[in-house]
Amino acid sequence: MKRGRTPFPPRKRGASPFHASLALAAMLAACAALAGCGGDADDATLRELRRGNGSEPDSIDPQLARMEAAMTILRDCYEGLVSMDRSGAPVAGVAEGWTVSDDGRRYAFRLRADARWRSSGTRRQRVM
Repeated sequence: MKRGRTPFPPRKRGASPFHASLALAAMLAACAALAGCGGDADDATLRELRRGNGSEPDSIDPQLARMEAAMTILRDCYEGLVSMDRSGAPVAGVAEGWTVSDDGRRYAFRLRADARWRSSGTRRQRVM
């Protein structure tokens, strides 16, 4: 064998017509399969939250979650007594209002009349 030569024949550049038609057929089959993945629900009844979250959360259990990715999901799923507005000021969440004692150690929250939570099972209970 001479120096600088390989035992393999040189590779042709570009795709053959057979390979191009095979790739086109595969793409058309994939498009046809994906067309059936949509739902029958119209936009008015669709309730889905799509959120760019970055990394995968470590847990979505509120007691076990530690990563920011998990906290972002949990903030979207749960409503606290108080939330924050765009400027960072506290605004009512589940509570419709609150009072703070003179010494700043006791907070009394007035809950919304329509406040509800999901307990164990499927039963819905009124917040007491």
